[in-house]
Amino acid sequence: MTRLFSGCVAILAGLGLIAVSFVRAFPVYDEDLPADETAFYEEIGEFQLVEDSTFSGVRLSKLTGRLITTYDRTQPKGRPACPT
Repeated sequence: MTRLFSGCVAILAGLGLIAVSFVRAFPVYDEDLPADETAFYEEIGEFQLVEDSTFSGVRLSKLTGRLITTYDRTQPKGRPACPT
């Protein structure tokens, strides 16, 4: 009985984390802006952040701690190039 309860709790916790990832957004700043300037940013979801980070589209700035985009987000999205 406790194994069934533990399994149900684990499944519910996993579903809760997936639900949170749908509503969570991260600010991504433009690469060429200075660190001290109040910059415009675009908010992207967690799934888009994972995809962009995989193909080197977003990186973490060591100076400011901000997420920086490495390509022009105003262009239509195409097939990402392989990073290797």
